Amino acid sequence: MTELFDAATWRDRVAQQRLQDELSQMISPYAEISNFRAVVTINGGRVDLAEITKGVRDTARVHYDISFDGDVLKVTGKAKLAFFRPPGGEERQQFAELLERDNGSRFFEHLERRLRERGDDSYALRLADSPKWYITFGTTRRFGDIPRLATQGGRPASPGPFRAEIDSFDFGAEATREQHIFSKAAEYKKYLQSLSGVRVYRDGFGIRVDKDWLGLSKASTSGSSYYGLRPANTIGYVALTARHNPQLEEKTDREGFKQTPAYENFRLLMDEAVGFTAVVQDFLRREYIAFRNLHEAEVANVVHDASPEELVAQIRAGLGSAKRGNVLVNRVAQSLERVGAEPPALRELANTDLRGDARRLVDQLASHWSSMSKTVSTARETLEQIDEVLQTMSRLAPTSNVLANRVVGFREQLQDVYELASLGLTTEALTHEISNIAEHLKGRTNQAQTYLRRKQSRDAELISFVDAVSSAVTALRKQLGHLDPSLRFARDKREVIDLRTFFDGVGSFYKERLAANGISYAVSERAGGNFTVRMSRGRLTQVADNIILNSEYWLSSDLEAGHISLASIRVELSAPYVHISDTGRGVIPELEGTLFEPFVTGKGRSRGRGLGLFIVAQLLDADDCSIALSHERNQFGRRYVFDLDLSGARYDEA
Repeated sequence: MTELFDAATWRDRVAQQRLQDELSQMISPYAEISNFRAVVTINGGRVDLAEITKGVRDTARVHYDISFDGDVLKVTGKAKLAFFRPPGGEERQQFAELLERDNGSRFFEHLERRLRERGDDSYALRLADSPKWYITFGTTRRFGDIPRLATQGGRPASPGPFRAEIDSFDFGAEATREQHIFSKAAEYKKYLQSLSGVRVYRDGFGIRVDKDWLGLSKASTSGSSYYGLRPANTIGYVALTARHNPQLEEKTDREGFKQTPAYENFRLLMDEAVGFTAVVQDFLRREYIAFRNLHEAEVANVVHDASPEELVAQIRAGLGSAKRGNVLVNRVAQSLERVGAEPPALRELANTDLRGDARRLVDQLASHWSSMSKTVSTARETLEQIDEVLQTMSRLAPTSNVLANRVVGFREQLQDVYELASLGLTTEALTHEISNIAEHLKGRTNQAQTYLRRKQSRDAELISFVDAVSSAVTALRKQLGHLDPSLRFARDKREVIDLRTFFDGVGSFYKERLAANGISYAVSERAGGNFTVRMSRGRLTQVADNIILNSEYWLSSDLEAGHISLASIRVELSAPYVHISDTGRGVIPELEGTLFEPFVTGKGRSRGRGLGLFIVAQLLDADDCSIALSHERNQFGRRYVFDLDLSGARYDEA
């Protein structure tokens, strides 16, 4: 490029750096997806474009390969032992003892045991073949199994085959010292952060997308409880081609993609992939914490799954031993006091005029006695210190009582959190429905006002009525965001509930909503039949709401995708069980072992929080009841029946 309009601008170092950054984003820095090499000079001076070498990428602690062949999404990952490494302090020493000492052998056995207990192989967890890596994992998902796919011409719109790679780095002091690419750790960190983000390239040329278009920053928090990919520590690319991905249309200025059905499904596929990275990394890090806790419990000689109440009891027992230790210390101290006193006979012998061997023996005896007296004095001082420690421990006994009371209080507060969270989810769904009704009513009211103005109506009463409806709808929409889900008085009250009547009522409440989505609802009885329970109607309603709304989502998705033609929800009563199922495709096999754990969802990160069924389990547990996924399988080969065991709340009038 010659004869620039303002050549002086490009002699400025800041402008040259900006040009370098811009070109580095336009042209792929990954040799794997570039079929050409770009050379840039300004007035003969070479401008080095960013290049991510294999050596740099090998310093990542986690790596993912993502591929989509048009039918199956495949995600494979691998992690180094350093992925689990804490930044420093006592936890770093524990890491060295627990993982580095045997290269993670015992920890991997722990992971395998945990997955066997859950009956779960959805992560395909294996020890890595390469010595550079510790473990590998992965998953696959059929395109047609992804819910809410956008359609075109009556079929899900495929974005075409593509592949991607993502690396996650650790910028901690120890990790940056270990790399040998840059002479200074600060340069290494600055270089990677300048290239952070997952970028999109077509045939090696960049397509401008938002730096965090995958929403990694929305998932992560500043707290330490999030273990997924973080935007500042992640670099990667998505490789598209003109040949395989013509459905993904760029805007005319290459500033992103046009919003087409194919692009929506491309985003859903990438959301699925990123969602898996979050789930598997969360599992690995939490299991490391569990492994560390097991070790600490073993060292402390306590049962690893002991309840807080049992631990408090053990502390109390230990403090009781401290009191008995005080008594023993006092007895020993009294004995030492008697031993430490010099015998009168020895004093007399020392003052007697003895000669020869007798004098030598007496002098030796006196010397030994003096040494023993010093030892006794030291022992006495040590016992005084021990006594002081034991007294301090004894004074902690009342603290154990406070701890026990706090544990009870925390349990109650945690139960409140579960209930409020469940109410929040229900309120969210209710708010959505009311918003739709209010929006529709607002539109009709606006039409009525426009009609009256056009007709120049003089009917003051009618005009006043329409204006009042319009104001009421506006006020309603404003208040929807302030719904109070607490209603504690309704949640705490236990009453006798006939389950046939209750679930018939649930069906009546959802009848119109379900029918609008082509879904039927039925309650029946089988062996064991109907029964009554004594529990909070509010909690039971929250349980039913979460399960019914979950079924509604998946049935609607399956109907829309053409996987099923008949959608229905069935509730079967068989004392003391309630079996709830639907005619959808059932639970995704990869989620069977983790369905009732928090933050597990198959809906995709943008559509589900993974809390509904977890909260259902907690609410039922409050009444000594439980929920499980039946092993019965449907025509799709999937498990699909929820078994609610309400025996803990069963009520017999007799």
